[in-house]
Amino acid sequence: MPQERPAYGLAGDLTVATVLPDIAQALEQVVTLAEADLGFRLFLRALKAYSVRLPKEHYDRFLVLGEQLGYPLALVRDGLDVDWPPINTTHRDTSWDFGLSQLAGNAHQDWRPDTARREIHRVADADEPGPSPGTAAALLLVDAQRLLHSPLPDDTLTMVWVAVSDAALRIEGRSWLQLANVCEERLNRMAGLDP
Repeated sequence: MPQERPAYGLAGDLTVATVLPDIAQALEQVVTLAEADLGFRLFLRALKAYSVRLPKEHYDRFLVLGEQLGYPLALVRDGLDVDWPPINTTHRDTSWDFGLSQLAGNAHQDWRPDTARREIHRVADADEPGPSPGTAAALLLVDAQRLLHSPLPDDTLTMVWVAVSDAALRIEGRSWLQLANVCEERLNRMAGLDP
């Protein structure tokens, strides 16, 4: 559950965190008297340095502004303390493929039983910048569970996987759906349940 924030606004939250009463004005002066781009980057750096929690809506706006300014994604995203909403697998806030169809699209002829787990981790850990962390794993897990718990025969599941993965790593029946374990591990790590 998100922690309740006092109603200061980000400038007020930053002032409280830094104990510098004029920090917001100083950063505003950088924007107006020096350069807006530099002022925005310094504002982001201050938010990160003092772990000021920001609402997801602000984070989304910062991403858009960063994109407009031509920033690399990591410049905005990395280090911000975002008040993430719970993962919602029914609202697929993604601009790319997701879940099993994404995993199948990433499959290639070099997949081997000893490296398949690492490949599944790549998809489960590949969160986009907008959705809550862990969303990629949650979407993959939901897809895997739908098939695991379905009445579909093992030959059908094998045939579907071979077809959609271009015959990469032929695994029989429900065995290939054990990727659900990788997704659960990722979600447990996100929740702080695993070391």
